[in-house]
Amino acid sequence: MDESGCTALAALCVPGRVFVANAGDCGCVLWRGDELLPLSREHTAQAERERIVAAGGTVSATADGKLRVGGVIQVSRCIGDRSLRRLGLTAEPEVQTAALSEADKALVIASDGLWDVMPAARVLHALNNTARSPDLIAKRLIFDAMDRGADDNISVVVLLFGQ
Repeated sequence: MDESGCTALAALCVPGRVFVANAGDCGCVLWRGDELLPLSREHTAQAERERIVAAGGTVSATADGKLRVGGVIQVSRCIGDRSLRRLGLTAEPEVQTAALSEADKALVIASDGLWDVMPAARVLHALNNTARSPDLIAKRLIFDAMDRGADDNISVVVLLFGQ
């Protein structure tokens, strides 16, 4: 049986609020006015070192200097990878919430393949200069990330508000 894992991010929009549950290195931002507000954070060995150690796990560097949980895996939260739970990995998502306002234009949810190569300014440029169509914006962000040399999977979902 395959016990490999994956990261996951879910967003729930209700009148006046958005809830984001993240387990892994995906990311979600809220496009408000002229800025992007992060509604999640990456769960990596570096970012969650204290939690991992408190759970009895370890964080160590590989030969190339990258930090890994138990010397094995970069993400510190994910679904699956049950055999690595003893190292401090967890499937428990981190949940963040934000009040929505009239200035909110969209929610952008994407895998780390996008966020690894796309700075916020470039994402804002794409949002501001693409037809107000969720699928066209998502495609543009994907192609921009590929043009910037993304070497990981790229998944993007765009939810426009007020449409």
